[in-house]
Amino acid sequence: MPNFVGEIKGIVAGDDFDVVRTITNLPLGVTLTDAWFTVKAVVTDSDANALVKKRITPTQSADGIISDVGTDRVAEIIFYILPSDSDQLGGPVRATTGFVYDIQVRTNLGRVYTPEIGKIVAETQVTRAVS
Repeated sequence: MPNFVGEIKGIVAGDDFDVVRTITNLPLGVTLTDAWFTVKAVVTDSDANALVKKRITPTQSADGIISDVGTDRVAEIIFYILPSDSDQLGGPVRATTGFVYDIQVRTNLGRVYTPEIGKIVAETQVTRAVS
């Protein structure tokens, strides 16, 4: 299940984008109940100081949805990243160094796994006006 070399790039700070992941190799009979997407400036920052924090369940929310809980051993999760979230990911320095992120999931058995850890790099927006 783990992918410790995740990378999210090709996004623009201040834009909407989705983080869609397929979680494979779930044990038979295990389903996902929760998933988290967290972005930090550095890995040692507290969760309370994270730049982006999203928690999703199988119920649609503003943060996203677990669209397939994985009854067939494969689950799908979708995190909705809003302009207010991604706006914090820009800046000339961060366009090269990026931020750290991870995706964690919890199963119906209460077990927590981290299927992805990586770096997210956003380009700085040129146009700031949207109206």
